[in-house]
Parts: sequence; structure tokens; C-alpha cells
Amino acid sequence: MTRLINYLNENEYDLKEINELIKRDCKYYLSLVDNNIFTRGMLTGTGLELGKKSVRQNRTPKGMEKDIFKKFNKWLVDNGHLKRDNVLIASSIDNWTTMFGPNFYIFPIGKFNYTFAKTGDINMDSPKSGWTRFAVEQYLDDSKGFDIDSLQLPNPFHSYFVTNKQIKKAHQHQFEIWFDCKEYYFAKWLNYAWSPLKSEQKLVVRE
Repeated sequence: MTRLINYLNENEYDLKEINELIKRDCKYYLSLVDNNIFTRGMLTGTGLELGKKSVRQNRTPKGMEKDIFKKFNKWLVDNGHLKRDNVLIASSIDNWTTMFGPNFYIFPIGKFNYTFAKTGDINMDSPKSGWTRFAVEQYLDDSKGFDIDSLQLPNPFHSYFVTNKQIKKAHQHQFEIWFDCKEYYFAKWLNYAWSPLKSEQKLVVRE
């Protein structure tokens, strides 16, 4: 039922229409990313290739226990970051995002805040940054008696989360990023490419 509702919240456009909408509605996003367009793996209703989608406001945890997920969200808010249960999650790792479905460019609509974690996936190890998939549980689950001082991270836990700055670094290092937009446009990566020309930033048919 949830997936059906998500599909009903999708809108389909042709290439000319969606380019006009992105130019009109995604100025803030394009000004931040400077052609470093983020992607996400996802399923769309009836196989849409171009369209608009609403962001889920009740995301359920995957790879993390519900009580830890709840504590994690509280920790994020208390430390000035976005919660992870009502955001658009994206990355720039093509081989990671496709684990969740076909790869799509995403274009958040309007003004938004963003938080990124210095890992490709919060629930996976990241040799590049030293993040481990057990870090959140070890840091927040007091019931299991973990010793925070012995947390196996090369840097302090809080330093792995960044909000409203260094977005290009997030793309360059292929970190997981969260946007608190309400809606976004999407384009299937397999079929469309982003033209980076400043005079004509737009989606084009991939050759």
C-alpha cells in the first residue's frame, strides 16, 4: 500500500517540460552543486523515466534497530543536523545507489537544508573515512554497555556529520547526503545525461 501511495504522488513530464521546471524550481540546488548532480537508486511507478516525486515523511529504518534509529534522529536534531526519517537521501556512488533500484538524477525543489555523513551509506563501512556500520549503535545504545571511549573510529563521532556547507565535498567524496525538501524532480541516469554548459544547463538524451 505504501509503495502504491508513493506512485500516486508521482508526476510524469517530457524532456522539454522537466528542463523548464528544473530551471524554474531548482535554482537554489543548481547554484550549490555546480553541475555535480546527486543521484539515488529507486523504483518509480510504471517505470517513469522523468518526473516529480514527493519525499516520504515516515521513512522506516533499514539496517538499524528502531530504538537506535529513534535515538539517532534525536542526536542529529540536538546537534543541529537533519533527521533521517523525512528526507531525500542521495549520493554520488553509482554502484551503491543502484542497490536500491535504477539510478536517477535528483533535483530538490525550492530552498532546503542538507546534511551529509562522511560515508557512502550510514549502514555500511567506509574505508575512505574510517566510518563503521556499527558506529551509531555503539555510540548511542547505552543498554549494551558499550564503552564510547573505545569506539573504533579514527575521528570523533560528531565530526562525521556536516550540515549546510561543503556540499561539493560530499559529492566529490561520494558521501551520503540528506535533503529536507518536500518534492523533487528525477531523471533516469541510464537514459539521460546532465549537460554542464553554464549557458545551457539541462538534461539531454544520453547517447
